[in-house]
Amino acid sequence: MKILANRDPPYAHLLDIMFKHVAIDPSTMVGTVDSGSEEEEPCPADHVLSPNTPSSPSGSRKRSSSGGTKSTATSPSKRGKSPWMVSHRKSKTTTRYFMESIMEEFRKGEESCDQALKQVVTEKKNKKSEELENIKQCLDVAIDCGISQNSDDYYACTKVFKDEIDRYVFLHCTQPDARYRWLRNAIADL
Repeated sequence: MKILANRDPPYAHLLDIMFKHVAIDPSTMVGTVDSGSEEEEPCPADHVLSPNTPSSPSGSRKRSSSGGTKSTATSPSKRGKSPWMVSHRKSKTTTRYFMESIMEEFRKGEESCDQALKQVVTEKKNKKSEELENIKQCLDVAIDCGISQNSDDYYACTKVFKDEIDRYVFLHCTQPDARYRWLRNAIADL
Protein backbone atom coordinates (compact mmCIF):
# COMPACT_ATOMS: atom_id res chain seq x y z
CA MET A 1 0.00 0.00 0.00
CA LYS A 2 2.89 2.36 0.68
CA ILE A 3 4.03 1.95 -2.93
CA LEU A 4 0.59 2.84 -4.29
CA ALA A 5 0.35 5.88 -1.99
CA ASN A 6 3.36 7.47 -3.70
CA ARG A 7 2.69 6.61 -7.36
CA ASP A 8 0.25 5.03 -9.75
CA PRO A 9 0.36 1.26 -10.17
CA PRO A 10 1.97 -0.06 -13.38
CA TYR A 11 -1.42 -1.17 -14.73
CA ALA A 12 -3.13 2.22 -14.24
CA HIS A 13 -3.35 2.83 -18.00
CA LEU A 14 -5.61 -0.23 -18.31
CA LEU A 15 -8.14 0.88 -15.70
CA ASP A 16 -9.83 3.48 -17.94
CA ILE A 17 -10.29 0.92 -20.67
CA MET A 18 -11.45 -1.80 -18.32
CA PHE A 19 -14.12 0.30 -16.62
CA LYS A 20 -15.21 2.08 -19.78
CA HIS A 21 -18.61 0.35 -19.89
CA VAL A 22 -19.20 0.28 -16.14
CA ALA A 23 -20.40 3.84 -15.57
CA ILE A 24 -24.17 4.31 -15.99
CA ASP A 25 -25.19 7.07 -18.35
CA PRO A 26 -29.01 7.28 -18.42
CA SER A 27 -28.98 9.20 -21.70
CA THR A 28 -27.41 6.29 -23.56
CA MET A 29 -29.40 3.49 -21.96
CA VAL A 30 -31.64 1.68 -24.43
CA GLY A 31 -33.15 -1.01 -22.29
CA THR A 32 -32.17 -2.20 -18.89
CA VAL A 33 -34.83 -4.81 -18.28
CA ASP A 34 -34.04 -8.41 -19.05
CA SER A 35 -36.28 -9.75 -21.79
CA GLY A 36 -37.52 -12.53 -19.53
CA SER A 37 -38.82 -10.25 -16.80
CA GLU A 38 -41.44 -8.34 -18.83
CA GLU A 39 -44.93 -9.67 -19.24
CA GLU A 40 -45.68 -10.63 -22.80
CA GLU A 41 -48.81 -9.49 -24.55
CA PRO A 42 -51.21 -12.36 -24.94
CA CYS A 43 -51.44 -13.89 -28.35
CA PRO A 44 -54.78 -13.42 -30.13
CA ALA A 45 -54.92 -17.17 -30.66
CA ASP A 46 -54.88 -17.76 -26.90
CA HIS A 47 -58.51 -16.67 -26.69
CA VAL A 48 -59.65 -19.46 -28.95
CA LEU A 49 -60.17 -22.65 -27.05
CA SER A 50 -58.78 -25.61 -28.84
CA PRO A 51 -59.22 -29.24 -27.84
CA ASN A 52 -55.56 -29.57 -26.76
CA THR A 53 -55.62 -26.80 -24.14
CA PRO A 54 -55.98 -27.71 -20.47
CA SER A 55 -59.08 -25.53 -20.13
CA SER A 56 -60.95 -27.38 -22.87
CA PRO A 57 -64.17 -29.03 -21.76
CA SER A 58 -62.97 -32.52 -22.61
CA GLY A 59 -59.85 -32.24 -20.41
CA SER A 60 -57.87 -34.25 -22.91
CA ARG A 61 -54.38 -33.17 -23.89
CA LYS A 62 -54.28 -35.15 -27.11
CA ARG A 63 -53.84 -33.40 -30.38
CA SER A 64 -56.79 -33.18 -32.60
CA SER A 65 -56.30 -34.95 -35.87
CA SER A 66 -59.63 -34.07 -37.37
CA GLY A 67 -58.65 -30.54 -38.22
CA GLY A 68 -62.16 -29.29 -37.40
CA THR A 69 -61.20 -26.07 -35.64
CA LYS A 70 -57.80 -24.98 -36.77
CA SER A 71 -56.50 -21.56 -35.89
CA THR A 72 -54.75 -19.60 -38.58
CA ALA A 73 -53.32 -17.15 -36.09
CA THR A 74 -49.58 -17.21 -35.67
CA SER A 75 -47.82 -16.93 -32.38
CA PRO A 76 -45.70 -13.86 -31.82
CA SER A 77 -42.15 -14.12 -33.04
CA LYS A 78 -39.42 -14.55 -30.49
CA ARG A 79 -38.10 -11.32 -29.24
CA GLY A 80 -34.41 -10.74 -29.76
CA LYS A 81 -32.08 -9.66 -27.00
CA SER A 82 -32.29 -6.02 -26.11
CA PRO A 83 -29.43 -3.85 -27.35
CA TRP A 84 -28.35 -3.44 -23.75
CA MET A 85 -27.90 -7.21 -23.39
CA VAL A 86 -25.85 -7.37 -26.59
CA SER A 87 -23.62 -4.49 -25.50
CA HIS A 88 -23.41 -6.05 -22.02
CA ARG A 89 -22.09 -9.26 -23.59
CA LYS A 90 -19.49 -7.27 -25.53
CA SER A 91 -18.68 -5.41 -22.36
CA LYS A 92 -18.12 -8.71 -20.53
CA THR A 93 -15.74 -9.85 -23.28
CA THR A 94 -13.89 -6.54 -23.21
CA THR A 95 -13.75 -6.55 -19.42
CA ARG A 96 -12.48 -10.11 -19.42
CA TYR A 97 -9.77 -9.22 -21.93
CA PHE A 98 -8.60 -6.30 -19.83
CA MET A 99 -8.77 -8.27 -16.59
CA GLU A 100 -6.51 -10.86 -18.23
CA SER A 101 -4.20 -8.02 -19.31
CA ILE A 102 -4.04 -6.71 -15.76
CA MET A 103 -3.38 -10.21 -14.41
CA GLU A 104 -0.55 -10.55 -16.93
CA GLU A 105 0.86 -7.22 -15.72
CA PHE A 106 0.69 -8.54 -12.15
CA ARG A 107 2.48 -11.73 -13.17
CA LYS A 108 5.23 -9.74 -14.91
CA GLY A 109 5.56 -7.51 -11.86
CA GLU A 110 5.68 -10.54 -9.61
CA GLU A 111 8.39 -12.14 -11.74
CA SER A 112 10.48 -8.96 -11.71
CA CYS A 113 10.03 -8.69 -7.92
CA ASP A 114 11.15 -12.30 -7.54
CA GLN A 115 14.22 -11.62 -9.65
CA ALA A 116 15.04 -8.46 -7.69
CA LEU A 117 14.59 -10.32 -4.41
CA LYS A 118 16.88 -13.13 -5.56
CA GLN A 119 19.47 -10.55 -6.62
CA VAL A 120 19.29 -8.79 -3.24
CA VAL A 121 19.66 -12.10 -1.38
CA THR A 122 22.64 -13.06 -3.53
CA GLU A 123 24.30 -9.68 -3.01
CA LYS A 124 23.72 -9.92 0.74
CA LYS A 125 25.26 -13.41 0.85
CA ASN A 126 28.25 -12.19 -1.16
CA LYS A 127 28.71 -9.16 1.10
CA LYS A 128 28.49 -11.35 4.21
CA SER A 129 31.07 -13.80 2.86
CA GLU A 130 33.38 -10.91 1.91
CA GLU A 131 32.97 -9.47 5.40
CA LEU A 132 33.79 -12.83 7.02
CA GLU A 133 36.83 -13.20 4.76
CA ASN A 134 37.99 -9.69 5.72
CA ILE A 135 37.57 -10.48 9.45
CA LYS A 136 39.57 -13.69 9.00
CA GLN A 137 42.30 -11.72 7.25
CA CYS A 138 42.43 -9.21 10.14
CA LEU A 139 42.61 -12.01 12.73
CA ASP A 140 45.48 -13.65 10.81
CA VAL A 141 47.36 -10.33 10.74
CA ALA A 142 46.68 -9.87 14.49
CA ILE A 143 48.27 -13.28 15.14
CA ASP A 144 51.26 -12.18 13.07
CA CYS A 145 51.51 -9.07 15.29
CA GLY A 146 51.85 -11.20 18.42
CA ILE A 147 48.29 -11.81 19.65
CA SER A 148 47.86 -15.41 20.84
CA GLN A 149 44.72 -17.36 19.86
CA ASN A 150 44.45 -18.59 23.46
CA SER A 151 44.39 -15.10 24.96
CA ASP A 152 41.57 -12.76 25.96
CA ASP A 153 43.02 -10.24 23.50
CA TYR A 154 42.17 -12.56 20.59
CA TYR A 155 38.55 -12.67 21.75
CA ALA A 156 38.55 -8.87 22.04
CA CYS A 157 39.92 -8.68 18.49
CA THR A 158 36.81 -10.50 17.21
CA LYS A 159 34.71 -7.72 18.82
CA VAL A 160 36.89 -4.95 17.36
CA PHE A 161 36.91 -6.43 13.85
CA LYS A 162 33.09 -6.50 13.63
CA ASP A 163 33.29 -2.83 12.64
CA GLU A 164 34.27 -2.25 9.00
CA ILE A 165 36.11 1.00 9.74
CA ASP A 166 38.20 -0.65 12.47
CA ARG A 167 39.17 -3.42 10.06
CA TYR A 168 40.14 -0.87 7.42
CA VAL A 169 42.28 1.17 9.83
CA PHE A 170 43.94 -1.96 11.24
CA LEU A 171 44.88 -3.24 7.80
CA HIS A 172 45.96 0.24 6.70
CA CYS A 173 48.72 0.29 9.33
CA THR A 174 51.80 -1.08 7.56
CA GLN A 175 54.17 -1.77 10.47
CA PRO A 176 53.47 -4.72 12.84
CA ASP A 177 54.30 -2.76 16.02
CA ALA A 178 51.94 0.10 14.95
CA ARG A 179 49.19 -2.45 14.34
CA TYR A 180 49.79 -4.03 17.74
CA ARG A 181 49.62 -0.66 19.55
CA TRP A 182 46.49 0.36 17.62
CA LEU A 183 44.87 -2.97 18.45
CA ARG A 184 45.68 -2.59 22.18
CA ASN A 185 44.11 0.89 22.17
CA ALA A 186 40.99 -0.40 20.33
CA ILE A 187 40.64 -3.25 22.86
CA ALA A 188 40.98 -0.77 25.72
CA ASP A 189 38.12 1.35 24.22
CA LEU A 190 35.71 -1.61 24.34
